[in-house]
Amino acid sequence: MEKNKDVRVFMLCHKEVPYGLIDNELITPLECGADIVDNNVCELKDNQGEDNISKYNFFYLEDTAMYWIWKYVNDCKYKGQMHYRRRIDLSDIYDFDELFKHYDIIVSEPIQLHCTVREHYAERHLMNDLLIVEDIIEEDYPEYKETYENCIANGDLIYSSNMFILPVEEYNKYCKFLFEILDKYMEKLGVKRDDTLKKEIREYVQFLLYQKEGELPGEEWLNYQMRTAAYLAERIFTMYVVHNFPNKFTIPYVKMEENMEY
Repeated sequence: MEKNKDVRVFMLCHKEVPYGLIDNELITPLECGADIVDNNVCELKDNQGEDNISKYNFFYLEDTAMYWIWKYVNDCKYKGQMHYRRRIDLSDIYDFDELFKHYDIIVSEPIQLHCTVREHYAERHLMNDLLIVEDIIEEDYPEYKETYENCIANGDLIYSSNMFILPVEEYNKYCKFLFEILDKYMEKLGVKRDDTLKKEIREYVQFLLYQKEGELPGEEWLNYQMRTAAYLAERIFTMYVVHNFPNKFTIPYVKMEENMEY
């Protein structure tokens, strides 16, 4: 099978699934968090090459794969990814060059929430983290402040799961923006990407969950909430898409597992 050299789309995964992974001319599986647990589900892994953040997958989730794509996949015109459990159908796109003459981005349809994106984050996660990002935007990215207010503080649409395709230069520009903000967030938190990160994030999240819920969290809930960078990244991506890409080619996504909810 000959891969498309101009368009490289990755299916971000970490385990075998009954409905299988897609590996064809356009889409290639990429294993996330391989430095923590290598399930050997595919040949390509996010810990290949020296410049990777695979071992911090507990904090970044699929963003460890996005980091790898940013750093190592640049011999193409367009690049992007979809989720192994949530998938966009690219089979009807025959000419990416022509499509990108008219659109800025290919992206999964946004999800309409029952409340604002900001309120949704407060319900599901630890609001302190989003407040830190809000401060960073106000201090260092004031050009995004109005967009943030419109689509995060007051809007109810979110572009979730990192399913998008961009021209390679725009993809890299977004990744630089995203990881710059996440690095600033970590600086304000007083943590670094090193061997102490898991312990420090665990203690930080455990403390905030105890304050919020009045009891120590169970292991599963604690691990879930430690994925802070990934949850923040979806909100940052939503803001970035709204601010930078007025012409969006949106595609519905399919949930591969029953009863999946956002």
